[in-house]
Amino acid sequence: MLRGLVEEIVRLERKAQEADKKSKGYKRQKDEVAQNLARKLSELGQSSVKFEDGLMVMRTVERYLSCPSEHGEEFEGWLKDKGYWSLARIPAQTIKKILKDRSANEQELPGYLRRFEKVGVQVRNKNVISRKEGDDGG
Repeated sequence: MLRGLVEEIVRLERKAQEADKKSKGYKRQKDEVAQNLARKLSELGQSSVKFEDGLMVMRTVERYLSCPSEHGEEFEGWLKDKGYWSLARIPAQTIKKILKDRSANEQELPGYLRRFEKVGVQVRNKNVISRKEGDDGG
């Protein structure tokens, strides 16, 4: 009886690991297709496309800034000089937004900050109606 339960745990753990591998493979494939779609939208000069059936795709660009560790103290000084040091206690998303706005407005940012861009797509289907489990729709 105990052995059977242990064997069941081992079997299920193997299945879970196989599922994780498959899931990672699907995610890689999805990311490749998304990059191709983003590239194609860019080539066509379009930022979004909406299809008659409600399916919509939008090209997205996320910009990131990163401070190399060797410039940590220098960046801390820059934040203090600009009056942003108090932001150290608030969510990183707020700091990201402020730096993004400064960058977009071409305001001076420290030159040692590394800039990254992630281009992708966001797909939406306006016709999909989700129901809570147990909801009969009525």
